[in-house]
Amino acid sequence: MARFVLFKYGVVSAHDSHFAGGKHAFLCMAAALAARGHEVHAVSVSSRSKVLVHAAMSGLLPLLSFGQPGVVSWLDGSGVRHHVVLSDGPQQQAGGGGGRSAGLAAAVAACVRDLVDAGPLPPPRRENPAAAAPPPPSAAAAADGADAAEGLASGPPSSLPSSSSPTPVPTWVLIDADESQKRLPGDPVAAPAAASDPAARTLFEAVLAAAPRGRCVALVQNVHFLPLGPSGTGPRSRPLLAAWSRLAGIVAVSRFVADYMRQHWPQAGEGPAAEAQAEAAPAGPGGADERRLRHSRGGDGGSGGGAGGEAAKPPGARGMPPVRVVPLATWGVYGAPPYEDLAAAARPVLHAWRAAQAAAAAAAAAPPLPPAAPPCASASPWLETDAAPLRAEGRAGLAAAQDLRAPPAASQALPPPLPVVAVLKLTPEKGCAVVLELARRLAGRVRFRV
Repeated sequence: MARFVLFKYGVVSAHDSHFAGGKHAFLCMAAALAARGHEVHAVSVSSRSKVLVHAAMSGLLPLLSFGQPGVVSWLDGSGVRHHVVLSDGPQQQAGGGGGRSAGLAAAVAACVRDLVDAGPLPPPRRENPAAAAPPPPSAAAAADGADAAEGLASGPPSSLPSSSSPTPVPTWVLIDADESQKRLPGDPVAAPAAASDPAARTLFEAVLAAAPRGRCVALVQNVHFLPLGPSGTGPRSRPLLAAWSRLAGIVAVSRFVADYMRQHWPQAGEGPAAEAQAEAAPAGPGGADERRLRHSRGGDGGSGGGAGGEAAKPPGARGMPPVRVVPLATWGVYGAPPYEDLAAAARPVLHAWRAAQAAAAAAAAAPPLPPAAPPCASASPWLETDAAPLRAEGRAGLAAAQDLRAPPAASQALPPPLPVVAVLKLTPEKGCAVVLELARRLAGRVRFRV
């Protein structure tokens, strides 16, 4: 049994899975590893109010533990131990102003370090089986997922952390490389440095500094958070690039993500990234040892042994950690196979929705009804004679909407509705600048809905 310490910035939220796919995949990974019998800890960041609301909605209030200052812990129904570092905890309040960012990084690093150095824990007791948990994957998928995580790198026993326990637990630290790479605000106030790296300005660097050497893996779900390539929005800072070079491995959710990283990973001697790789070892007692280790491996920061090593790298990508592609289905993100094909059920529903939209447009474009007949007159002849053309126009509009090859006369009589573009997230990393520019240029021709 191994210990996995997983870190993702935002895990506690009120969004559903289809609005927070990254969080759902992260929790499914944790549940799959726990189902294999491993000791799994999920570390995240949130405010005290969000944690209490989440616990109240999930029935976790009796299970909350406040044993460590500024950290709320509980055990969910899948056997995953959650540890939420409070963004409004005592260390952040003591920092004041810009000091809160450094205090948060130090608190996250301290939480990860405590979990790494802890002795073996007893198997979890599922005191709340009804607690919300992701659907477990099949046994084969869980085994493949655990083997994929364990086989990313094979460190020697000396790389394990020193612990007061006589039998240290093999420990892996996995960082979700999304929000953790965002630069923390500047800290004008003197505050404790994050872990042993005084230049840490992201939680990614802080967690890596607290992880055992050669035992930290990054999970990459999106390329737009990376500090690499034309699509990456991550800061190209020297400490962050050096942190990427010190990873033991990278888990990519698709071949596209893996190929993107291999293509845009800086080659030897290129730009500030090469300087970062040359200074990858942090300042401190372990810096000289890490530089000697890198030099003994050929000067490229651990390009030797392990699954997906040098054979999986393209020429010129020296210094890149091994990359392994682990599809999201491995962790049970989409449920248990076999997967149902919903196309047959969705097609008639989509056609009915289009027909209703066309009928509504036809009714809106129809001419107004003539004045009503006098009360003493019979209404039946008027309804039959005057309503027939309206019904005919409605049927013609519906047929024109269903048949894309409608005659030009019908399309001129009933102007087609404007196309609608749905925007799920309007954020910088999702390309909001492109969406806003398109909305400006296509005003009056396309409707954008957020």
